[in-house]
Amino acid sequence: MSRQSAARQLVRYSWVSSVALGFDLMAFVTLSKHGVRALPAGVLGYMTGLGVHYALSSRFVFDLAAARKRESRLFVEFVLSGLVGLLMTACTIALMTDLAKATPLAAKGAATVLSFITVFVLRRSVVFKPKSVELKIARQYRTNS
Repeated sequence: MSRQSAARQLVRYSWVSSVALGFDLMAFVTLSKHGVRALPAGVLGYMTGLGVHYALSSRFVFDLAAARKRESRLFVEFVLSGLVGLLMTACTIALMTDLAKATPLAAKGAATVLSFITVFVLRRSVVFKPKSVELKIARQYRTNS
């Protein structure tokens, strides 16, 4: 992938992430205002954002055909990468609110940044990584030899 297309992908991913984060934060704030503790509100908010993110990422950010994976596998890998982000979100919020006595919103902000970076790298380099033609040819050669 060229630098220009990688930059475009990052811009699109950031846009999609912003929309998903909006849904995430709406759920988080609404739940928090209704007495739900910060940790479960953060987890439920993240899960809401994850669903929105997959729907938009698979349409506007990544080239599904270039990954050469079944859509069901892509979805599972997307969810698993999201669960890594969810775990980071939960741990960050718990540590910051319980140990550091940070406000829930400050903890959520820190969790959002850490999760964004980690999950983008996973999705770009693992989930939706384009399979090269050379790799496919090498595999065919090995099976025919």
